[in-house]
Amino acid sequence: MNVKELIELLRTAKEPEEVDARRDEIKELIPQVEPMFGYDQKSKLQVNDLWIHSVRTALNLPKDIQDDWIYFAALLHDIAKPKCQVPEKKGKDDDMHYYGHDKLGAEMVEKEIIPMLEANGEVFTDKDKTAIVYYIGEHHSQPKLTTKRFLRKHMYKATLDQIENLFTMQIADAKAQMNCPENRMWVSTNEYLVRKVQKFGDADYMAWEWYV
Repeated sequence: MNVKELIELLRTAKEPEEVDARRDEIKELIPQVEPMFGYDQKSKLQVNDLWIHSVRTALNLPKDIQDDWIYFAALLHDIAKPKCQVPEKKGKDDDMHYYGHDKLGAEMVEKEIIPMLEANGEVFTDKDKTAIVYYIGEHHSQPKLTTKRFLRKHMYKATLDQIENLFTMQIADAKAQMNCPENRMWVSTNEYLVRKVQKFGDADYMAWEWYV
């Protein structure tokens, strides 16, 4: 399996079992996914192991997104969780937590996984790399389009389409762990934000900071 074939699988598969059946091929392509297999997230919010959750996130995406890399990023968005598992800081619950796994995951992909794939003959443009790192590193960003702070942070990192893709991936992620009311609210909020983003053109996007 190569990266193109992996993305095609994520675009076309209808059930997680279709992807899971090829986990050995995926592990051969990206060995860093192996710790995700069967990994117990030890959280009431999660109904699947880390691998199946990640597969479900990728499959929950619309099949017609133009940017292939959103599917790649969705599969790897939680890849750093096994390195970040800790008890809740204040001991208020028995769930395990994963502080900073989004940023560490982006770093792993940027500094380990992409260079490894390139050494094996895969091709990534600088634009591709920037998009992948953005999607993974920001997948827990709070989508507050009414604040200048959020806009300024993101408008210099990503295009309008990429921000829309990020919100869409957050919806897919939440739907893959729909075990709490907060996630249903997250989905509703992000669906609204996707519709809002779609109303803007690139010129309007660059002017947002002046009137929000």
